[in-house]
Amino acid sequence: MYYTFSNRLIRKLSDRPFFSLLALLGLTIGLWGCSNDDPQPIAPSEVIRVIDGRTAKQGSGNPLTIDMNKDGIVDFTVFAELTANQEGDELYVGVNPIGPHKVKSGPFSDDNFLNMGLLIAENPPTTLDFSLKPNEQWTSEHGAIAIRKTTNSGSVSHEGAWIGRSKVLAIQLYQNGQYHIGWLKIHFNAETEVATLLEYAHHKRPQTPIALQ
Repeated sequence: MYYTFSNRLIRKLSDRPFFSLLALLGLTIGLWGCSNDDPQPIAPSEVIRVIDGRTAKQGSGNPLTIDMNKDGIVDFTVFAELTANQEGDELYVGVNPIGPHKVKSGPFSDDNFLNMGLLIAENPPTTLDFSLKPNEQWTSEHGAIAIRKTTNSGSVSHEGAWIGRSKVLAIQLYQNGQYHIGWLKIHFNAETEVATLLEYAHHKRPQTPIALQ
């Protein structure tokens, strides 16, 4: 493109005074140096992404802790908690936002331990932002990615989008008075009842969506 433009300039000025030709010849050389073939600077990524791999399961002790912005303060935990009642026992595997941080959840349920709602799974490709669909909410309360219920008669049932799968949970990280969109990628093995925190990320800029591929 610039080469063609330079030739047109020279042809157009061939009948102009010599000093004009010299001046515009310098312009032509400058345009030639701005060729589209020149390497362009690559902008640094604005999404901070961390590969993890730690696991959480019932009886392993403390939940997994996540310090997303590396400020020495825990932002989220991944837990596996076994509860029991007169009808049987229930295993809750989920995420707890600490302080003002938030997770995307479905409605709270009176049928679950501590009224936990099922957390919303995101399926790539999509864009994570602050918007919500019907029956979704941003909450600072803990929620479940998977629930296993076993009755006294021995029947077993599972709930949650993470059963035997790897899914992404949208989160909001609060820092410096503003919220940053982010996500946790977790796999839950229904047979071993182990949750693996595969990776997590958040956007450096507040109020900015993340494209999830």
